[in-house]
Amino acid sequence: MTMKQEQPIDRMVKGVLWAVFLLALMAGCQTSGPTVSNRTVADGEQIPVLAGGPHAGTFVTRDMTIVYQYQVVNSKLLISGTTDIKYANIEKLSMTLYYLDGNGTVIDYYRFFARPRKTKMGKVMDNTFSREFDLAAGAKAFSIGYTGKTRETQRKGSWVFQHSPFL
Repeated sequence: MTMKQEQPIDRMVKGVLWAVFLLALMAGCQTSGPTVSNRTVADGEQIPVLAGGPHAGTFVTRDMTIVYQYQVVNSKLLISGTTDIKYANIEKLSMTLYYLDGNGTVIDYYRFFARPRKTKMGKVMDNTFSREFDLAAGAKAFSIGYTGKTRETQRKGSWVFQHSPFL
């Protein structure tokens, strides 16, 4: 049995492929965008964390209206509601709940994905949500941010939309 000796070019190609794999793996471990810890949220974007509940409110941005209610139970923030997104054919919607201290500074956050559960003729039919989050120690308020994308169509392409509550 004879062993085929590896050519220098084969080793180089394998090395490049291995480096690309490692870079892709490291990029996948990164968060999207710069860190948000210690960033400040605008006053109008802060929702106070009040004991008990349920407490209701409406959060309006240029892309959507979120009608929500929340309550604090056993160090958990229980939040539910509905969204009315002005775009049809939502492909992806990633939301972030930011916990804030008394100065409106981010002390903790949770990212979560929200996808429309049913669509009919491009319109979201089930736009409800319900989530439970651990309440961050020292949280006096929370805020919401998001990024989303519509499905690509031949006539309109796709549209990326987002909202950031930061100053």
